[in-house]
Parts: sequence; C-alpha cells; structure tokens
Amino acid sequence: MTPRIERLDWNGADPEAMAARLRTLTPSLEAVGAEVAAIVEQVRKQGDAGVRAVSEQLGEPVPQGLRVDPEAIAAAPGLLEPAVREGLRVAAANITAVARAELAALERPATAELEQGHRVEVVHAPVAAAGVYAPGGKAAYPSSVLMCCLPAKAAGVVRVAVASPPGEGGRPSPPVLAACALAGIDEVYAVGGAQAIA
Repeated sequence: MTPRIERLDWNGADPEAMAARLRTLTPSLEAVGAEVAAIVEQVRKQGDAGVRAVSEQLGEPVPQGLRVDPEAIAAAPGLLEPAVREGLRVAAANITAVARAELAALERPATAELEQGHRVEVVHAPVAAAGVYAPGGKAAYPSSVLMCCLPAKAAGVVRVAVASPPGEGGRPSPPVLAACALAGIDEVYAVGGAQAIA
C-alpha cells in the first residue's frame, strides 16, 4: 500500500485531453477493492492497532489517541475567522431546518396493499448509530459534517460518530471540528482512509 501521487499542471487548454489523462490515472475497481479488503481485514483483526499500522504504512500522521477530546471539538469554532464561523453557523441552521421539514412531511407511515394479499407498511425510523466520514488532508470539508450529521440528528439518531484524517497537531482540521461542534457531535476520530471506515 504505497500512496501514488502525480502532479499535473494544466493551462486550461484542451479539457477533453486532460479529462482523458485523468481517467487513465484511475485504478481499476479490482485493484482498489483488493487493497481496501486487505485494510478492512487488518483493522478487523487488529482493531485500533491495525488502524495505526495502516495509517503509518500510508505515511499519514498518527495521533497518540484516535478519538479527539470533546473539549478540543467544543473549542474549535473559536479558532476560526469570524466570517467562516458565522457561515458554518448559518449553514448548520439551514440544514437542520430542511431536515426537520423533510421529517414533518413523513409523519404518517406509507402502506402498500399487494395483490397477493400482503400488506407492507413503510415506516421511517432513525437508526441507532451513524458513522460519518469527512474527507481531509490538504483541504477541509466541514460541509460533509454538516450535511451528514445534522439530518441524522434531526431524524433522532442517538449516536453519530465522525472520522476525519488528522492534520497538524494530530487532529482533524479546525473547520471540520468546528462543524462537529455546531452539529453537536463530540465523538470524533482522527483517522482517514479505508481504515477509518473499517
């Protein structure tokens, strides 16, 4: 499992050729599937030690503890520029409002009478737990946190956990942690890749 990185410079000319070149860099599903299966099996057998081992093999930073302190999550909004913090707050409020409106539209179960005499009732019920992956690395994706965590919370999911790659200081990026704080998430793990999902 060696990271493969190739830098491409593009001046904007011939987008079709650049798109074709990018497609040649995509590994086959079989190759990726085999690597991911190996990672999942290592994590299944070794738990957190397997997560650390895979992260080290991939050259990723490995924090002492994989779970981020809830205090660091709660403090994260204060580390952001005021405009970014306010933007995340507004996005969080809007996403929550839409998620609640969607739930209100589903108040009654749907029933289907089948011709064989069976009756099927579809009921929307929250799952007990949800895992959210927020990509990271060179860029932060707080929107992934808000768009996944807030609808889950609005639906009544009790336990929502987030995994995001660690950066400087062994923690996910401040915008990702701030989004977690705004979404009311205090279970965050500083780990990325297939090993985080596993």
